[in-house]
Amino acid sequence: MNAEPQLSGWHGGYSGKKVGGTYGLRFGTLRHTLVEGRPATLELRLEGGESFAAKLTDGFWRHCPEVRHRAIRDWMIAQGISMPWPLGNSPRFPVERIGKNIFHVRRFR
Repeated sequence: MNAEPQLSGWHGGYSGKKVGGTYGLRFGTLRHTLVEGRPATLELRLEGGESFAAKLTDGFWRHCPEVRHRAIRDWMIAQGISMPWPLGNSPRFPVERIGKNIFHVRRFR
């Protein structure tokens, strides 16, 4: 049985505030198997949260495989995820591709 793909929570800095910095979802090597082609955006549908198109950076295809968006941070806060989380202990989110470059991301379990 194959394990369900999961994205990990990502944060890009600590501004001295509990929830400072930029937050997102890290696709990691899943970007090669889940993302079709090299789109400019991905549509994310967050369980119990927003659906939106997130612009991908050029680095997504090289060394920064995360999707960043304010809605992701707000969604994580609504789930009660402690921010920032300890290094090496990022939350995991099950993900399902439901269309061409459209992803349903489920809540942290």
